[in-house]
Amino acid sequence: MKKYYLILMLFTFPLITFSQKNEVEQNALKWFKSVYVENNFKDPYSFKLMKISSIPQNVFDYYKSEKILPFLIKIGRSKEYASVYDTTYLNTLINITKESVKSKGFSIEEKDKYYDDIDKAVECRNTMNLLANMSKENKNNLSRYAVYIDCYSNNSYGNKVLGRYTFFYYPNSSPFYEDDKKYSYKKFMIDENTIIQLNKD
Repeated sequence: MKKYYLILMLFTFPLITFSQKNEVEQNALKWFKSVYVENNFKDPYSFKLMKISSIPQNVFDYYKSEKILPFLIKIGRSKEYASVYDTTYLNTLINITKESVKSKGFSIEEKDKYYDDIDKAVECRNTMNLLANMSKENKNNLSRYAVYIDCYSNNSYGNKVLGRYTFFYYPNSSPFYEDDKKYSYKKFMIDENTIIQLNKD
């Protein structure tokens, strides 16, 4: 009997995952066609889907790609040395910046800029500490899906052109789902600020 349940579970979990992914892609495509295509394409009626896919990201991936690596790269850390747990580097940077602001004759505007940089470094360090103390289970929780769409549509000259787009889709079970965004719905949220045309010149 136990063996039977194990076999059933092994077949059921992939089906559940596929079903969830399928629902994500259906919702994302419906939103993309009815909102983004209608508002941004030259000829919305010429839209023709070629391919849609989605990649799940966990909570760890979200914090790493949204809150940590962009800041580290912005302050000059190369991708090779941009560790998500590099609090020692940030502590040193914060202390040096604080001492520099105290010892040098900066204008009020310059001081404000440096203090803003310090605040961002502290926020990044706090996120690193949050991840360091987070359980493995919470790190692996689903945060969002990266959705990819390939489609054809007519440009302003009536020629068919290929467009490749990506954006983030947050299911309502995500800890980062927000119900007050422009494109928040009962089951999901689309972050319109993440929409990118990948093959745009």
